[in-house]
Amino acid sequence: VTSEQSQNASYAQGLSGVYSRIEFPYLTNLQQKGKLSGIMNAELKLYPVRTAYDDCTPLPPYVTLYVSDEENPVIAEGERLRGMLRRDIYNRNTYYAVDVADFIAEDLNAIGVFKRNLQLVLSDTSLCRLVLGDYRHPLEESRVKLDVQYMVYDPQE
Repeated sequence: VTSEQSQNASYAQGLSGVYSRIEFPYLTNLQQKGKLSGIMNAELKLYPVRTAYDDCTPLPPYVTLYVSDEENPVIAEGERLRGMLRRDIYNRNTYYAVDVADFIAEDLNAIGVFKRNLQLVLSDTSLCRLVLGDYRHPLEESRVKLDVQYMVYDPQE
């Protein structure tokens, strides 16, 4: 089910096999900035929908993202990223921070069947659930964000 079909939200739950697939369809636009370029840093910020967790249904302390391909199987069991929960004391800026710089750099030059995605999976030993907003979620504070620092070198200028 696409996030558009689920009111711009994405779901994951441990022990159930429900996971979220994360794609970066507009990354190729970065290549239009210049021929000599590269990713310096990239952080994916996954914001839980604030109304979907509380003291009775707490957020998991971390999330795991597995690298996958178009057919959805995990490419390599060892190839995974971990996102740690970051909270402020007022619980207004709560998100999972995931370093995706290497993933983005590798995927930037891939085309067609070589494009990869990420599968957000919660621990198989937990009943925790997670509801995340996509980039069009109605609550702005629940929208996923990708912060990319990108360097372009253009000897012509």
